[in-house]
Amino acid sequence: MREFLRLSNVTSARMFLERVSPVLERDEEKYALPLGVGLRHYSSPEANQQDLLCALVETASGETRAAALRTAPHYLIVWSDPVSEPALEILADSLSSRGTALPGVTGPADASACFAGFWCARAGVEARLETRQQAYALRTLNPVRVPDGALRKARPIHAPLILCWINAMILETGSANQSPWTSEDVSVLIRSESAYLWFSPEGPAAMAYFNRPTRHSVAISGVFTPPEKRGNGFATALVAGMCARALNAGREIVTLFTDAANPISNAVYRRVGFHPVCVYHQYRFLSNQSALAESSDSARK
Repeated sequence: MREFLRLSNVTSARMFLERVSPVLERDEEKYALPLGVGLRHYSSPEANQQDLLCALVETASGETRAAALRTAPHYLIVWSDPVSEPALEILADSLSSRGTALPGVTGPADASACFAGFWCARAGVEARLETRQQAYALRTLNPVRVPDGALRKARPIHAPLILCWINAMILETGSANQSPWTSEDVSVLIRSESAYLWFSPEGPAAMAYFNRPTRHSVAISGVFTPPEKRGNGFATALVAGMCARALNAGREIVTLFTDAANPISNAVYRRVGFHPVCVYHQYRFLSNQSALAESSDSARK
C-alpha cells in the first residue's frame, strides 16, 4: 500500500526549522547546508520573508519524507532521505501549481536528480548538471606543514581585495547560483569578523570565510588563492588555521564543499582532516530555447 503523504503548510523560517531541525541535526555532516541557510534567514534582522520559500512533505504521523528551502535568488535546496519519489513529486506539483519560477536545484545527488526530473516534466524546462560538489566534514584536525606567514582576520582596509577575489572565484566556478558580490556584501562580512586572510611575507595570499553557523557546526566558504600564488600551501594553511579556531571555539564539525572533479582541492582538504560525506548535484533549469542556444554555442567552440 502506498504511504499517505501530505504537503504541510509552512509559512516562516521559524516554523520550518521547528519541523526539520531535529531531522537535519541527526545527520548534520550531510545536511549542514539547508540547516545553516534556514538558521541564517531566521536569525537575520534584514531577512525578507518574501524571499524565503519553504516546503515540507510529511506522513500522517508527521515524519518528514522530503523538504525544500530557497532564499531568492539562489537555487532550491532539496532533500529526501531515504529518497521518496512520491514525496518529491508532491513537492514539484506544489511548487508548479503556485506558479513558482526556479532557476535551479541543488541537494544530495539522488534527491536533486529525482526532483529535477519531476520539475522538468511540469515546467517544460531542461535540467543541465552544472556542478558536482563534494561535501566534506571535519571533526579532528590533522597536523599540516605550514608555509611562512600568518592567519589574520580581514579588516576594512582589505575590503577591495576581498571583493576582487570573491568575484574572481565566482567567475571561475561559472555557476548561475552565485551572484556577484557588492562592496556592501563584503563590508557586512568583515564586520561580522568571519573573513580571514593568509598573509605570506609578501602580503595577502589566500582568503576564506566562516559561513552558515549552527549549534554544532560551521562552514568554510569562499576559499580562494589567486592563480599567481597557487601551489605554495597558502590555502591549506588558511583552512587548517580556521578549522583550529572553529574547534577551539566549541564547534563539533567544520564543513565545506569543493568541486568533486578537482583533484588538487580534494587532496588538500583530506590532508587537513576532512572526510567525504556525499556529493551534491547542482542543476540549472533552462527553457528549451535557452538550452538549444547553449548547445549551439558549445558546438561552435
